[in-house]
Amino acid sequence: MWPILMQFLRTNAPYITLPIAAVVGIIGYNLESLLSDRYTPYNKPVQDQRFERMTEEDSLKDPTNV
Repeated sequence: MWPILMQFLRTNAPYITLPIAAVVGIIGYNLESLLSDRYTPYNKPVQDQRFERMTEEDSLKDPTNV
């Protein structure tokens, strides 16, 4: 009985493993979405951050400008 079962599994391995892998992937994806926090906080645009940094550096270069 075991050799017949093993022969069947060996010849049909792609047809058996693909649905199992898909189910495991779907379960993992949904589990990750339940457990992880998908909230991304708002950040200023990079150009605005750079502009602010440049203005701070300009004010620090001139010691008389207090």
